[in-house]
Amino acid sequence: AARLGLAGTAATLTPFTATIDERGRLTSMTLEANAPVGLDATRTTISGFEAPVSVAAPPAADVVEGTDGMLAAFGIN
Repeated sequence: AARLGLAGTAATLTPFTATIDERGRLTSMTLEANAPVGLDATRTTISGFEAPVSVAAPPAADVVEGTDGMLAAFGIN
């Protein structure tokens, strides 16, 4: 996210392809290469909309606090 902020307006001009299912839900998105941001094409696939989910916190030993820059990128102050 910090790299996107450095790209400024160029980050908003990234060409992409999105696919939706029959219910209008986003099921995949491919972001094309964007030289100012330094990213290659990236594809994300989303599935399992109706599947039950179980989430557990990781062990404390596996957790590290986010840096100020990382937290700011997510809008957390």
